[in-house]
Amino acid sequence: MLYEVTGSESGINETEIKDVNLNKDSYNGYSVVVGQRDRVSLVFSGAPRSNHSGQVTMFKKMTHKWEAMSNISGEQIGSYFGGSVCVLDLNSDSNTDFLVVGAPLYYKPHPQREGRIYIYRLTQQLKLEKELDICESAQGRFGMTLAAVADLNGDQLQDLAVGAPLEDNQKGAIYIYLGNHEHGIRPNYSQRIAASSISKQLQHFGLAIDGVMDMGQDGLTDIAVGAQGIVLLLKTRPVVSISAKLSFSPSEISLNNFDCLGSSENAFPVIALNTCFSMTENTNSKDTHSLVEFPAGVHSLPLTFSGSALYSQTGTRPCPCFHILPVPDSGQGAIRPAANSPHPADRGKPLACGPPRN
Repeated sequence: MLYEVTGSESGINETEIKDVNLNKDSYNGYSVVVGQRDRVSLVFSGAPRSNHSGQVTMFKKMTHKWEAMSNISGEQIGSYFGGSVCVLDLNSDSNTDFLVVGAPLYYKPHPQREGRIYIYRLTQQLKLEKELDICESAQGRFGMTLAAVADLNGDQLQDLAVGAPLEDNQKGAIYIYLGNHEHGIRPNYSQRIAASSISKQLQHFGLAIDGVMDMGQDGLTDIAVGAQGIVLLLKTRPVVSISAKLSFSPSEISLNNFDCLGSSENAFPVIALNTCFSMTENTNSKDTHSLVEFPAGVHSLPLTFSGSALYSQTGTRPCPCFHILPVPDSGQGAIRPAANSPHPADRGKPLACGPPRN
């Protein structure tokens, strides 16, 4: 049975929230989550034994009572549809956008799957429309626990964590799904965290999940996960975007007077390649220093002209400059530091593999 409990100095009041069409053996209230649309309070209540296939009912707060507005039913007998529920407020505007329902005992033989989650869109007319259904785990009761978690990847959308506590011979695992405007979540998980990757002694990892707090006060959401006899705190990492910009000087290599029959020892660069890397953090962590380390050098891979080429590096990270030196077909050549390169005025001019100019 499901109740709303309100209290004041004069006492506590209990108001039953019920759907007259549900029988007492339906387990109404087995799972409960509160939502809101346009400042109107909503309650989504799971009844996993209703008609043997399960049901979720949406109640709307009226003046003095709760009224059943609509319900959705499971598709398979014994699937325990409604065994878990949660809501997604994607853009954090205090309006419920999607309802997620778990059916942890759903079974699919080919390919073998146990557990399924369903994503429903809540329309402006307070109707629930199915958007997605997802199965991932072979034998793990996928969807036994559901938790909306604060934005993990910096796209300003709420994300979803799904528990499969009996996966991997009851060791357990959780799945992270990133938010999506169209379907609520992306259809493919972004990360699977197995209990065995943390400790081989863990059992029933993912039995409970919560992810709305920043325990480390670093500006990033942390996820608390329950297992048998223990609670683990998973720290999230900053998400950054790296972009590279390339520029050439000169923009074209002249093939005139291109004489490379001599020794490569006297070769000088014919083109300079400037690369510049920039980093932007998508999340809002308080310390992004040392998040990315740029390599001190680049492997000397031949660049083909009519023969081969080598390059040397100058400049500082994260904007190094590479000097490309053509090498005779028969010569081995070597990478020379920028200090041994000829005068800057010669760079970019046609190469003559003879003595360097003074």
